[in-house]
Amino acid sequence: MKRKVFIFVISILLLFVSCFFIKSNKSDKIILQFSSWGSQSETEIIKSVIADYEKENPNVKIDFLHIPQNYYQKLHLLFASGLEPDVLFINNQNI
Repeated sequence: MKRKVFIFVISILLLFVSCFFIKSNKSDKIILQFSSWGSQSETEIIKSVIADYEKENPNVKIDFLHIPQNYYQKLHLLFASGLEPDVLFINNQNI
């Protein structure tokens, strides 16, 4: 059940962000960076969701940034340096 909810939430987030960035020229490829943490099994789920999404939306390329440790510290550094990802996976306690 948790896996289905997780996949649903990720799909909605990716859909929202890609709709926000879609341009009128269909030949332009949109590249989005998505960051998350998690175990190998969790990242495999995320990668499969991303692959399915890219199949359905060929004009969108999603670069997956896996941050296995110190996730929020790394995000702070990325934001401070102007290299923040387009989509962040954040749990409800840290929003």
